[in-house]
Parts: sequence; structure tokens; C-alpha cells
Amino acid sequence: MGPHPANCSPHSIQRTELTVRIVVFSYNRGRYLHNCLDSLFRHAPHYPVTVMDDGSTDPAVDIALEAFGERIRVIRNDRASTAYLGGLYANMQQALDDRDSDDLALFIQDDQQIVRDLDDRDEQHWKRFFAVHPEAVELATTFLKANRRPGSLNFHIDPEVPVYFRDDSVSRRAHFAATGLFHTARLREVNWGFMPTEGENNQQARELGVRMGFTPYPFMMWLPNAESSKFRRKSLLHRFAEWYREVGFYPYEPMTPSEVKWLYERDLSRLPLAQEVLRPTGMKEDQQWLFEDATKSIRFIHRRLKRKKKKEAARARNKGRSHEERSGE
Repeated sequence: MGPHPANCSPHSIQRTELTVRIVVFSYNRGRYLHNCLDSLFRHAPHYPVTVMDDGSTDPAVDIALEAFGERIRVIRNDRASTAYLGGLYANMQQALDDRDSDDLALFIQDDQQIVRDLDDRDEQHWKRFFAVHPEAVELATTFLKANRRPGSLNFHIDPEVPVYFRDDSVSRRAHFAATGLFHTARLREVNWGFMPTEGENNQQARELGVRMGFTPYPFMMWLPNAESSKFRRKSLLHRFAEWYREVGFYPYEPMTPSEVKWLYERDLSRLPLAQEVLRPTGMKEDQQWLFEDATKSIRFIHRRLKRKKKKEAARARNKGRSHEERSGE
């Protein structure tokens, strides 16, 4: 059985209070955003929530935001470009720069959901992780994906916290993830600046010598087989890929008290895999879980859209240069 954070010596836990906020990143997926916000106020109502919307044109996004009214702070940005993922990391940088007094920020995307209550056990675990590992700037808080790629689930356990660390010799995502609990004070200390892609951010973290842990007690996850929101308009090929991969809206049932008890008391050598723990609604029993853009599973479509992505990114850069040149005249 793995060590329970609530049973750790109180003298070994940093007692300095940490301020925590939640930032939701949204673009054109109204029902997913509503589900995400609903889960936040159901399971973590004591944290302030900011929604950063990247210029959505989906009317359902406005409906979702209006439903939560003054309980959320909303920042709307004009989507100056359709660059793939570039908008997300630009908004993450804005979220980092938005406050200079907080310690921790939970970054969550609109197609993710909180699946259990957050309580003092979680906060004590977060404090202990960042106290024991002063080089850490992020704690990954999602369930792990059952994945057949060699080495994708190679982790070692630090029993002192406890926490998992991924083997960076076999994984390209050992140092950074786009969602999770960020120690924003430490990010500012190392002059962190978010780069346009996950790979570049992972490399930056590696070069700076900062670290990411993976919690043994996850509380959130991407919805399986979710719609993509990378482009303003979906091509016929994109729509075909989503139909073929049975993309839809499959929110999770909240974890039961017995499931949460198992999560905290299990032997930590058993990894918390989403497919073994979570219960999405509406999916067929034999339906494959997909946690990536449906187009990636159909190679020729993925190649076509990747070329489209590069062209749009190039147009965005050229548009930005032209704007700068006109401003300088």
C-alpha cells in the first residue's frame, strides 16, 4: 500500500499557505466548457476560476459562460490567427502574467473534467511535493492513458511525497504538460516564457533544469473521443475522421466514495489508468478510447491537416510582421 499524504509527519510538510487559482482555456466547444465548469463548481468550489476564451464563435460558449455568471472571471481574446496550438500557449503566457501574487495555478482545458472532490488531502500533497522538490514547477494532475507505446508508462516512484516521475530517456513528455498544477511563482523566478508547441516547452523545461511530477492521486482527465477545435472550420476530411473514430460528447460519471478510497489506499505500483478507473457516459462497451485528435489515427488525413497547419502558421507570422512594420512607420 502506498503512503497516504495525510499520514505524513506534519513537521515534514511546508506549512506556508499557498494561494491557488484555476484557469480554464476555451475555444469553440460550448458543451465541453459547460461540463468542465460544472465539474469545477461541483468538486472544487472554493477556488477562484478564470476562463480565457480564444475568440470563440460558437454560440454555445456564450451560453455556457452566461450560465455561470459572476462566479467566473472571463477574459476574451481576439483570435488573430488559426495557428495550431499557438493560441493555447499564448493564452497560458497571458494567464501566467495576469497575476503576480499567486503560488499555484491549475491550468485546465475545456475538454477536461474534474471527477472527484478536492479536499485537504490534495492540498497537503501539493504542498509536500513542491516542498520536497524545489526544482519542480509542475505537477501533472490527470489520470494516465493506457498506452502501448514502448516506455510511455515507465515511471519511478519517489515514496517520500509520494509522486511519480517519468523516465525521460524513453519519453519526450517527461518535463512539461499543457495542463496541470503549475507553481507560477517558480516559473516567474526562472523567467519562463511559454513556447508555441509542447515539444519546445518540454525542451525549455529540460534546459532550465526544472521538473514535472505526476500525482498518484489524479482528479481530472480529458474526455475520451472529444471533438477537435484546432481550426475555425473543419474540412470534409476532418469531419470524416471524427465520424470514423466515433467522436462525441462522453462526460464522466463522478467517482464514487469507494473509488476515491481505492485511489488513495492502493499499492502505488499500480498506475492510475483512466481506462481502468473512469466511467464515461454514452460510449459503447467496445468503443476504443481516444485522447488525441481523431485525424491523427488516420495517417493520410493527418498529413494533409499538418500541411494546412503549417501554412496557416506561416500566414499568421507574416500577418504579424506586416502589422509590426505598419506600426513602426
